[in-house]
Amino acid sequence: DMDVSSHSLAVETEINTTHGLKIPLIGRRIIDVSFFIKQIQVQHNAELSCSFIDMDFQSEVIRGFQSILFFKCKMCEEKRLAIECGDIDSDGIPICTVVADGQWSKRSYGKKYDALSGVVSKTNNTSIIGYKTRKVLFVGIRNKYCVVCQKSTSNNNKSVPDYDCYINRNKSSTSIEADGVVEGFVNSMQMHGLKYNCLIGDGDSSVTKRLNDKMPYGPNFHIQKIECRNHLLRNYATRLTVLAKNTKYPLRIQKDLSNAPFHRLGQHTQCNSYFCNKNENNEINLNLVPEASHGGIMQEIENCVQRLVNNAESLLERIYGQKYLKNYNRIKGNTARRRKLFPNNRKIKKPHSNGPDADYEILKKTNVTEIEMSTRDQNECQKWFQERKLRLIPSNFGKICKLRKTTSCKNTVYSMLYASAPHAKSLQYGRMTEAIACKKAEEIIGETVKMCGLIIDPEIPYLAASPDGLIGDSCILEIKCPFSAKDTINAVDSVNNKLLQCCIVVGDSIQLKKNHSYYYQVIGQLHVSRRETCYFVFYAANWINIEIIKYDKTFWDSKMVNYLTTFYLEVLLPEIVDPLYPKRMLKTDIREKSGDNV
Repeated sequence: DMDVSSHSLAVETEINTTHGLKIPLIGRRIIDVSFFIKQIQVQHNAELSCSFIDMDFQSEVIRGFQSILFFKCKMCEEKRLAIECGDIDSDGIPICTVVADGQWSKRSYGKKYDALSGVVSKTNNTSIIGYKTRKVLFVGIRNKYCVVCQKSTSNNNKSVPDYDCYINRNKSSTSIEADGVVEGFVNSMQMHGLKYNCLIGDGDSSVTKRLNDKMPYGPNFHIQKIECRNHLLRNYATRLTVLAKNTKYPLRIQKDLSNAPFHRLGQHTQCNSYFCNKNENNEINLNLVPEASHGGIMQEIENCVQRLVNNAESLLERIYGQKYLKNYNRIKGNTARRRKLFPNNRKIKKPHSNGPDADYEILKKTNVTEIEMSTRDQNECQKWFQERKLRLIPSNFGKICKLRKTTSCKNTVYSMLYASAPHAKSLQYGRMTEAIACKKAEEIIGETVKMCGLIIDPEIPYLAASPDGLIGDSCILEIKCPFSAKDTINAVDSVNNKLLQCCIVVGDSIQLKKNHSYYYQVIGQLHVSRRETCYFVFYAANWINIEIIKYDKTFWDSKMVNYLTTFYLEVLLPEIVDPLYPKRMLKTDIREKSGDNV
């Protein structure tokens, strides 16, 4: 037999580089050290603090049969960098900058903050002291939904299985991010031996408030908040967009309301000529504004005036609340009751005539003309938006007149009074090409097109129209630049390819359908402006089509005027005078028209 001592034993070592063994463990051993380390890492399941799975093998020292293995923690790199850079607070604890944000199970940009679960991760990023590790330091999970519980409830199972429920949150979804960030700050000392002195994140003010309330590192430790530049620029653009959509600012009355206290105290430097004539007469008056400002009362006056300034549009509308009417009826009833109780103690005086009333009709016509002249910039003018919001305009005539008896009016009223202005590509394209189409139409028609503002119907003042132009004394111009047909060869090709479904082909040209909303718009514009002819223009880059449409009184009387009158008086006007939608922000609160007057 071969001597055992002379036998050569072959040993193979399997090194798994995926578990941090960058340096091979070689030599004759009783066990496979790499496999042993791997099993320890797999079995460890710590939630907080560093664990063996986060260790990187560095070196080995062999002393006889004894092996000493040296490991280095991957998670403590942030602490090491802070110490090397000298980022240590007064208590000798390293400090670092972190970036925090929330990840959600559904997207909710600007609305619908109702996700059932969320994750808050804190990741190191570039700071003022140099490059950081960009490694995850904390993950906090919040769940408001558990699939096992949901299935048990839906199947009406009386016996719920024994399991660990995932629900750990019963508060609102909007507070999930702030709650997770605060937990990460509170556990930073236990997990990494670090304090987070600077937080980089979005503009969520609730996170900063929760950190200031919690004070995870004591009252003397200040946590600085730096907002992400991307969020700042995005929010800046969003607010500018919202401001551009807001067209409810009557600037002149706001200025007069703000200046009223200064005018009353004798300072007339900001008074307009129609407001007072002190500047023209050059009278010397006592100016009490400096004294009021020094005493502090001027600031209080300005605060009182500010509410009027913010609601200047309501003052212009001259709409009175129900409380005033209720008080008036109460006083009137008490007066009548007293007159019945004491009929003989009151002398009845006959009313004296003060002459005829003023001719308000002249003022009315003057106001209509002034509105038309001051709104000729149309969508560039704030007054144009303000005046047309109180009336029915031809672009909505077709939608209103074609409403069925069973169709609700709530969405129509909402779109007219409360919906934001649309910003579709088709509308932007139409605004950009309308001026070019107008010049082309002038060349073909051979007449000059005059701009016009908001024209108010002389007989039905709640109807108004804004044609794209006026031609002579009896014609209007209406331009349509269809985005769907902008690249077509000619008008007939656009209709045949169903890109202009509002028209039909007649010979070598196209003609507007009489049941389309555009036709209702044209007839409405002709009636409001008291004109007879409309040059209806379709324009694209490669072609232009001009159709002459005459005013049809029969069509107006039979299919339009009654529907418009009923809709405005029974549905739109009550919502303008006594709005119900803003109270609960629900469309269902908007009034419906009565079924008998459809």
